[in-house]
Amino acid sequence: MAVFWYLLRRMDDQPPMLPLLTIFLSGHDAPCPSCGYNLHGLLTSRCPECHQELHLTVGLVEPRMRLWLTAVVAMAFGAGFNFLLLVYIVLTANKASRLLDLFLIHNAVGLLVQGIGLVVLLRWGRHIRRSSVGVRFALCLLSALLTIVNVIILSNSTG
Repeated sequence: MAVFWYLLRRMDDQPPMLPLLTIFLSGHDAPCPSCGYNLHGLLTSRCPECHQELHLTVGLVEPRMRLWLTAVVAMAFGAGFNFLLLVYIVLTANKASRLLDLFLIHNAVGLLVQGIGLVVLLRWGRHIRRSSVGVRFALCLLSALLTIVNVIILSNSTG
């Protein structure tokens, strides 16, 4: 409780939140959001490496999920669609034909491409969710377009 009153008294003669920032950084390793420099033991409100002004904030642990989740759903839809068609072909095909072989190849390639895309989105999801809106929007759009192109190619390969 004494620390709380000490901080309240000191807030008048220092920039806002500086005491809380220095107390936090005295016991924690935290990277500078601008350059990544370790701010442990920082005594000022500026990064010693890049000289950017710092302030203590509250942030989300897993920010910005909407665009990433849309991209994952699009990739999962395409991969699942290809997988189900492959299972259907294997279970119902009783004679080989060139059209069936072409359809099988399109499905296998589609499943491979969209499966790899899904694994990439899931594996690097945290980095993707923390990237800029433009990058996340581009990945979301690319995932949706890839699924649409996959379905168009499959519908054209059936006849």
